[in-house]
Amino acid sequence: MISFLYNIAWKCALPFLIKKQRLSIGVEERLGKDLPPPCDIWIHGASAGEVTLIAECIRRISYTQPRDILITTWTKEGKNIGEQLQQWVLSHAPMITIHVYYFPFDTRNIIARFLNAVRPSLVLIAETEIWYTLFTECKKRAIPLCIINARLSQKTYQYTSILRRLFAHCNPDTIIAISEEDKIRFASLFPHSSLTTMHNIKFQSLTVEDRVSTDTKPHIVFASIRNKEYPLIAQTILLLQEKINTLKTNITNTYQNDIYSLDDIRFYIIPRHLHHINELIEVLETEHISYTVCTTLDEARKAKTQTIIINIFGVSKIIYANAQTIFIGGSLLPEYGGHNFLEPLTYGTVPIVGPYRETFAWAEEGLIEQELLYPLQKSNPDTLANALWQQYIHQVDKSNIQKKFSTWVQDKQDGSQAVETLLKKYNLL
Repeated sequence: MISFLYNIAWKCALPFLIKKQRLSIGVEERLGKDLPPPCDIWIHGASAGEVTLIAECIRRISYTQPRDILITTWTKEGKNIGEQLQQWVLSHAPMITIHVYYFPFDTRNIIARFLNAVRPSLVLIAETEIWYTLFTECKKRAIPLCIINARLSQKTYQYTSILRRLFAHCNPDTIIAISEEDKIRFASLFPHSSLTTMHNIKFQSLTVEDRVSTDTKPHIVFASIRNKEYPLIAQTILLLQEKINTLKTNITNTYQNDIYSLDDIRFYIIPRHLHHINELIEVLETEHISYTVCTTLDEARKAKTQTIIINIFGVSKIIYANAQTIFIGGSLLPEYGGHNFLEPLTYGTVPIVGPYRETFAWAEEGLIEQELLYPLQKSNPDTLANALWQQYIHQVDKSNIQKKFSTWVQDKQDGSQAVETLLKKYNLL
């Protein structure tokens, strides 16, 4: 009965889903009409972040025989990263072939068609994608299904009793969680799975830069900002503008030009989802904040306005390298749970985060104590503006931050070894 109702719900939803802008891209693949070739391993990552983990893993694993690997994702950004990996393996890993497709809608007919075409020896899910039909069909066909780099948020965990009944007959074979807490949560959800832990693969992509680049125009960065946070960020910018103007009236022109470059300070806003940019523009205009929307970094450097909206995917690292202070969003409101705050540390900047960062609790161990993370106690614009301003005017030695972070992360960069061990278990290396 559960399976019947689940598929009916999908069939009712499909006509609406394929009309959505983000899902209409690659719809032939999502509907199982354009199918991949047979592959040894099928790895799924929801979006860019998960596919980046998959790519990091594939680059580090040693292959002893030719393998075809299918990577699926929901988003255009995720597919772009998969296609970049395709190009990389051509010259660096000739033993493997990468195929990149959009993830199929989770109906019985579509998933069956997809599995019949791919015929994988192993299905790997990165992080937390839990799909009833895929899990069920893999179990029916005796295809091992494993979740790697697994994490289970408190929000999802609240529905454990319902999900446990739904997935009672199709538990994953193996789950490798990123923390003991996540392992316990997964054990409650999937009591028949084999469970263990691993260091998050995200740690392996963190390479401390030898040189920290500088920019003639200092900037304050608001990164991974979610749409419901836009009003808070706009109000924070207004408060920062007040602080800048106050300081300008209280110091000499010489001091201003030599030390602070107050006229050159820029506010970079990097939205988490680019398709929400129009909402951000509306908020800024309501607050009478002048802005420039930039689709290239060169446009951003030449922009005349103090506030700059970055309408480009995948350039945060370059912006972090030149930032004086960085706030990582998704952490001002409880519904988001935070975003990855580790990357700024590779450039010697201590990230500022809001009070809601449950999703990345696994990454906090020791960082606050070593003053490598600046957590806010409140989510109001005053608190955020004060933190950003204090960090901006009291610059610390970036190279020292990098050294401390390098020491902290070095013993956590073995996540791909857990995946390699799993592939060996199934004779896929």
